[in-house]
Amino acid sequence: MVRTGVVTGRALHAELWRDVLDAHADVEVAAAVTDVADLAALLIDLDVVVVDAEGPADAARVSDAVRAAAAAAGAVVAVVVAEPDATPGEVAQRIRTAEPSMTVLSADALRQARGTLRSTTRRSPTAAYPRLTPRELEVLGCLSRGLSTASIAAELGMSVHTCRGHLRTLMTKLGARSQLEVVAYVGEHGLPGS
Repeated sequence: MVRTGVVTGRALHAELWRDVLDAHADVEVAAAVTDVADLAALLIDLDVVVVDAEGPADAARVSDAVRAAAAAAGAVVAVVVAEPDATPGEVAQRIRTAEPSMTVLSADALRQARGTLRSTTRRSPTAAYPRLTPRELEVLGCLSRGLSTASIAAELGMSVHTCRGHLRTLMTKLGARSQLEVVAYVGEHGLPGS
């Protein structure tokens, strides 16, 4: 059972999300709220938080707020962004496959994030990319293709734990607060050597 919280800007949508996701036997909606602050006390018991946002900028803002609240609570959650055209079945599948500390987007949303989200990183690519090891460059390439942590680990022949370590190092070196920001950074600056 995947314990899930939902954050949406519309009260009616909160209850709708609860109803449609609870219909899936392996998903339990523990809370459906309109403000991240209302979810903060429950984060330690959640596996996934679904963000129902209006556009990529709002999704990034709410996702960052969820991550900050989770860090303050000592919790590790995956964030699944529910795009307006996503079906409940698609969102439930993303919930099932989400991994801790990851932000899960559809392929369309990932492409849109690459094109519209401004990176909040502080380093230029010429300053950041030369500091990456060859293995980190391989992980970065896989991440920029939208692969999950487990898929990156399998493709590169490493454990998921090692892959997560490389992802954390990438975020630190690029000055990013999330994997979504790393992807936006690559979308903005291109992959090293490309």
